[in-house]
Amino acid sequence: HSMIFIDGVPTPYSIKKNKWGGLYNPRKPLLSQIKWQIRAQYRQRPYDQPVVCGYYFGFPIPKKWPKEKRELAFEGKMLHDARPDIDNLIKFYNDAIKKIVIEDDKLISECLFAEKRYDPKPQTVIWIFYAEN
Repeated sequence: HSMIFIDGVPTPYSIKKNKWGGLYNPRKPLLSQIKWQIRAQYRQRPYDQPVVCGYYFGFPIPKKWPKEKRELAFEGKMLHDARPDIDNLIKFYNDAIKKIVIEDDKLISECLFAEKRYDPKPQTVIWIFYAEN
């Protein structure tokens, strides 16, 4: 199996319309930076058979929260229940690992888990395993 660690606040997939009605990805520069982090960690051939993935998205603990609430978040006892939506996070990071860790995101046959939490160290962690029949 493989584990990928990506530093920084998790980023969701986003698509916008330009003034001519065309679509573009405003996060493309950030996607390129994240792909560099992934390439630095993963130097094997991309998975080319069905895989199973898991996702952890750690968001910063808001500084303006009361001390008690911050402590609960620090201990991992608070789920992140605000935007961004988890499906948009998964889509962005599936695009990030494509052609580096997996040949194509169509090979992801199952998502074992995906969770958003508050974390003193904002990060994204992705687990990838070959799927078993």
